[in-house]
Amino acid sequence: MKRLGRNIYNLFHSSWEFYSYSLIHYPLTTKGLTCGILTVSGDFFTQHKQTLQKTQNNNLQERQQQQLKHSHSFSRSLKLFLYGTFLLGPSLHYWFKYLDKLFPVVKVKELQNILQNHHPRHWTRSFSKERLKWSAKRVIAEQISYAIFVTGMYFVTLTTLDYIWDHEKTSFENNIEEVTLFCEDRGLAIVVDNVVEKEKSESKTNSDAVVVIEKKEVKRKWSEMLKERFMNEFKSQHENGMKILPIANFINFLVVPPLYRGFFVNVVGFFWNAGQWAKEHFYMGLKYFDYNKENNQTENTRKMD
Repeated sequence: MKRLGRNIYNLFHSSWEFYSYSLIHYPLTTKGLTCGILTVSGDFFTQHKQTLQKTQNNNLQERQQQQLKHSHSFSRSLKLFLYGTFLLGPSLHYWFKYLDKLFPVVKVKELQNILQNHHPRHWTRSFSKERLKWSAKRVIAEQISYAIFVTGMYFVTLTTLDYIWDHEKTSFENNIEEVTLFCEDRGLAIVVDNVVEKEKSESKTNSDAVVVIEKKEVKRKWSEMLKERFMNEFKSQHENGMKILPIANFINFLVVPPLYRGFFVNVVGFFWNAGQWAKEHFYMGLKYFDYNKENNQTENTRKMD
């Protein structure tokens, strides 16, 4: 058992040394790939959390069935990987370097030695008032500038990629969902025809009528898509980041060496998304327990009657 533990430790230690070497010699590439991989990993939990939230008003058994049928959106994962690798990761690298110049804590020569040695003991010696104020100033500067910028950059990037790749497909699928609900309520059959413009024949009296759904290419303007996304999602997205990032970065600036600050932020984001997903599942489990409890009580009451 001790041998296995030592082998695991040696594997982790050698991997960490290789990662540290890559951060020093290839900072942009390493930080970009790290950010892209952790962003996609965190989004896995976000996607499944959103599936639970969309079906939270339905019957609990229906919710479980829809959750099982839910398929992961790999196109969204690819977009977020591109965003994290080429934009978020490199921007964090340059932002932390700029903060080191804007709010310096040590002399330039000492800072260079710390960057080369990348040892935590240089940064964990004391928590004086000056150091706490220094960390707080950095957090405030980030929240009033970079945090707003990076949230906007997220929406611009994702909207652009959506516009290029699949906005037409999404509009058609939404059309199908709306018309399908209309037909199910009236007992109408559905036929899908692959043409450019949509025309449908509907009958509210004849139950054997057929509704013809023809594919329609809906080309919305990029500016309209971006405006709609900003109006509907920007505030909630920014507030969600405000719940954890100020505290995380306050700790980040205090105890984490400069070399690993970007990695620390990415790891915090990953565990935040995983925690939100676990929280949603926990509440769903409680509701399911209450649902079964009520059913059992109802059945017992019927048997007694």
